[in-house]
Amino acid sequence: MTAVGAGSLAAVVPLGFSAVANATTSPALWVTNDHGNTLTAYPQSADGNVSPTATITATGSGGSASLNLPLFEAFDGSGNLWVTNQLGGSSSGSIVMYGSGQLGSGAQVPTKTLNSAAFNYP
Repeated sequence: MTAVGAGSLAAVVPLGFSAVANATTSPALWVTNDHGNTLTAYPQSADGNVSPTATITATGSGGSASLNLPLFEAFDGSGNLWVTNQLGGSSSGSIVMYGSGQLGSGAQVPTKTLNSAAFNYP
Protein backbone atom coordinates (compact mmCIF):
# COMPACT_ATOMS: atom_id res chain seq x y z
CA MET A 1 0.00 0.00 0.00
CA THR A 2 1.33 3.45 -0.91
CA ALA A 3 0.18 6.79 0.49
CA VAL A 4 0.46 9.67 -1.97
CA GLY A 5 -0.10 13.39 -1.39
CA ALA A 6 -0.67 15.57 1.62
CA GLY A 7 -3.10 18.14 2.98
CA SER A 8 -6.36 18.36 1.07
CA LEU A 9 -5.17 15.89 -1.59
CA ALA A 10 -4.09 12.42 -0.56
CA ALA A 11 -4.41 8.93 -2.01
CA VAL A 12 -3.93 5.45 -0.64
CA VAL A 13 -3.11 2.96 -3.37
CA PRO A 14 -3.29 -0.82 -2.82
CA LEU A 15 -3.50 -3.06 -5.88
CA GLY A 16 -6.71 -2.55 -7.89
CA PHE A 17 -7.98 0.25 -5.69
CA SER A 18 -7.20 3.86 -4.97
CA ALA A 19 -8.85 6.61 -3.00
CA VAL A 20 -8.48 10.36 -3.05
CA ALA A 21 -9.74 12.83 -0.49
CA ASN A 22 -10.49 16.46 -1.21
CA ALA A 23 -11.61 18.72 1.62
CA THR A 24 -13.32 21.10 -0.84
CA THR A 25 -15.80 18.56 -2.24
CA SER A 26 -18.71 16.74 -0.67
CA PRO A 27 -18.57 13.77 -0.45
CA ALA A 28 -14.86 14.05 0.17
CA LEU A 29 -13.52 10.50 -0.36
CA TRP A 30 -13.62 9.02 -3.90
CA VAL A 31 -12.61 5.42 -4.65
CA THR A 32 -11.85 3.75 -8.00
CA ASN A 33 -13.28 0.27 -8.46
CA ASP A 34 -11.21 -0.94 -11.38
CA HIS A 35 -12.97 -4.20 -12.18
CA GLY A 36 -16.40 -2.67 -11.56
CA ASN A 37 -15.60 0.31 -13.80
CA THR A 38 -17.11 2.71 -11.28
CA LEU A 39 -16.13 5.51 -8.93
CA THR A 40 -17.74 5.52 -5.50
CA ALA A 41 -17.87 8.31 -2.93
CA TYR A 42 -18.01 8.26 0.85
CA PRO A 43 -18.02 10.91 3.57
CA GLN A 44 -14.55 11.41 5.02
CA SER A 45 -15.97 10.44 8.41
CA ALA A 46 -17.05 6.97 7.13
CA ASP A 47 -16.04 4.03 9.29
CA GLY A 48 -16.93 0.34 9.07
CA ASN A 49 -19.20 -1.23 6.45
CA VAL A 50 -20.82 1.79 4.78
CA SER A 51 -22.72 2.33 1.54
CA PRO A 52 -21.43 4.87 -0.95
CA THR A 53 -23.13 8.26 -1.06
CA ALA A 54 -22.58 8.49 -4.84
CA THR A 55 -21.54 6.11 -7.64
CA ILE A 56 -20.37 7.28 -11.07
CA THR A 57 -20.84 4.58 -13.69
CA ALA A 58 -19.27 4.30 -17.14
CA THR A 59 -20.84 5.65 -20.30
CA GLY A 60 -20.24 3.80 -23.55
CA SER A 61 -19.00 0.24 -23.73
CA GLY A 62 -15.91 -1.78 -24.56
CA GLY A 63 -12.92 0.29 -25.64
CA SER A 64 -14.98 3.49 -25.74
CA ALA A 65 -16.23 3.21 -22.15
CA SER A 66 -15.57 6.34 -20.10
CA LEU A 67 -14.36 4.17 -17.20
CA ASN A 68 -12.36 1.17 -18.36
CA LEU A 69 -10.25 -0.32 -15.55
CA PRO A 70 -9.94 3.03 -13.73
CA LEU A 71 -6.85 3.03 -11.56
CA PHE A 72 -5.89 6.43 -10.12
CA GLU A 73 -7.74 9.65 -9.50
CA ALA A 74 -6.85 13.16 -8.38
CA PHE A 75 -8.57 16.48 -7.85
CA ASP A 76 -7.26 19.66 -9.43
CA GLY A 77 -7.48 23.13 -7.86
CA SER A 78 -10.94 23.71 -9.39
CA GLY A 79 -12.45 20.58 -7.81
CA ASN A 80 -12.46 18.58 -11.07
CA LEU A 81 -11.87 14.84 -10.70
CA TRP A 82 -9.27 13.33 -13.07
CA VAL A 83 -9.23 9.54 -13.54
CA THR A 84 -6.74 7.30 -15.36
CA ASN A 85 -8.05 4.27 -17.25
CA GLN A 86 -5.76 1.33 -17.93
CA LEU A 87 -7.76 0.59 -21.09
CA GLY A 88 -9.92 2.69 -23.37
CA GLY A 89 -9.48 5.32 -26.04
CA SER A 90 -6.22 4.18 -27.50
CA SER A 91 -5.33 0.61 -26.63
CA SER A 92 -2.89 1.90 -24.02
CA GLY A 93 -5.36 3.79 -21.82
CA SER A 94 -6.99 7.16 -21.35
CA ILE A 95 -7.48 9.96 -18.84
CA VAL A 96 -10.93 11.42 -18.20
CA MET A 97 -12.05 14.48 -16.26
CA TYR A 98 -15.35 14.91 -14.45
CA GLY A 99 -16.21 18.53 -13.70
CA SER A 100 -16.90 19.51 -10.12
CA GLY A 101 -20.63 19.70 -10.96
CA GLN A 102 -20.67 16.09 -12.19
CA LEU A 103 -19.78 14.40 -8.92
CA GLY A 104 -23.16 12.76 -8.38
CA SER A 105 -24.51 9.28 -9.05
CA GLY A 106 -25.23 7.72 -12.41
CA ALA A 107 -23.68 7.53 -15.84
CA GLN A 108 -21.71 10.74 -16.20
CA VAL A 109 -20.17 11.76 -19.54
CA PRO A 110 -16.67 13.08 -18.84
CA THR A 111 -16.06 16.76 -19.53
CA LYS A 112 -12.70 15.86 -21.11
CA THR A 113 -11.12 12.67 -22.44
CA LEU A 114 -7.42 12.44 -23.24
CA ASN A 115 -6.09 9.64 -25.47
CA SER A 116 -2.53 9.17 -26.64
CA ALA A 117 -0.51 6.37 -28.16
CA ALA A 118 2.21 7.59 -25.78
CA PHE A 119 0.19 6.48 -22.74
CA ASN A 120 1.50 3.27 -21.28
CA TYR A 121 -1.50 2.15 -19.22
CA PRO A 122 -1.66 5.30 -17.04
